[in-house]
Amino acid sequence: MRFLLDISTPSNILSTNFPNSIHSNKITKNIDKLKEYSRKANIKYIKAINSLDDMLSTSLPAKPIAISSREYNDIELKNLLLEHKGELFIEKPSNNILKNDNFNKILSFFTANEIAIFGISMSEELFSTAIALSGQGIKVSIINDAILPINEMELNVKSQIETVKEKGILMLQTTKFIQDENGMHIL
Repeated sequence: MRFLLDISTPSNILSTNFPNSIHSNKITKNIDKLKEYSRKANIKYIKAINSLDDMLSTSLPAKPIAISSREYNDIELKNLLLEHKGELFIEKPSNNILKNDNFNKILSFFTANEIAIFGISMSEELFSTAIALSGQGIKVSIINDAILPINEMELNVKSQIETVKEKGILMLQTTKFIQDENGMHIL
């Protein structure tokens, strides 16, 4: 199954921190396109949140489910997700979604084979998550026009991008991801 993972887009950050920014308007539109496409194409959309309280300040989609970082047993989690068609909000302890065991159970339950990651910034979390998921045998792409550009000197972005590319992780634009009907990897 294909997944979209919104790793770090806090509610209202674009309009609050970057009002009238050309970048924020484009990124917001791309994020909206990705959400809409996920609903039409039966792609699981996961939004990583710092706490369940963050979910209350988010414009909620139809039928969201919130998964906290508390331990769910497999049966409980499967029953919660079995017929769910909407978005999933998953709490990320310590700003790292991989530390929520429920996230890994969900990927296993739905047999995740491809994940496209985006978020507000090219952060260490975004890159480390992409690399870790790729190491699990999942095809990973980063949607680079649904991420706010930052000063390349920060976080040593150029070397991080080269590292993810060496791991086979693609940097795609929203239109390429959406146009691809048979899988997310278009060259």
